[in-house]
Amino acid sequence: MILVVAGTQDGRELAQFLKNHGYNVHICVTSAYGKVLAEKNAGNITEGFMDEASFLHFFNEYGVKSVVDASHPYAQNVTENLISASKKAQITYLRYERARTKLPGYAKISIVDDYQEAAQKAAELGDNIFFATGSKAVPLFMQNGCLEGKRAVFRILPDRQSLDICLNSGVLPRDIIAVQGPFS
Repeated sequence: MILVVAGTQDGRELAQFLKNHGYNVHICVTSAYGKVLAEKNAGNITEGFMDEASFLHFFNEYGVKSVVDASHPYAQNVTENLISASKKAQITYLRYERARTKLPGYAKISIVDDYQEAAQKAAELGDNIFFATGSKAVPLFMQNGCLEGKRAVFRILPDRQSLDICLNSGVLPRDIIAVQGPFS
């Protein structure tokens, strides 16, 4: 069996491709919404966060021979847990990431190293700031003092967990756009 950790549309499509080519595929997602999105791609889906021990147990229980990590590029903990569990279980680990988008030469694009720097740069550029970084970064932005007096609008996934993160971080409902990407 191949376990596909599918935190992106690409991951779900990869699972479907493997299934269509005769492989026994099991998809792992972290949320109920992710499970709904993955249902057409594979019959076997597990929902919920897994740490290293959970992955090891899963590998043994289901006879996993290979792992394809197609989790979101920012899901560092999942990737670290998968790598460690795969090594311990001595099974093949493959990382799948979509090609990076080449940014056009445009004077108004600012390249930053982290979320804190992004918040600082955004605050310097205007009073109304649109964040499309996902819900996990919301607390980092909302706790950053440089955004005080600014309007921060967040695009998040349309699920309870993402909405709760925003609301618990002090984001006003008017500043939440809950919609599923990807977008062009």
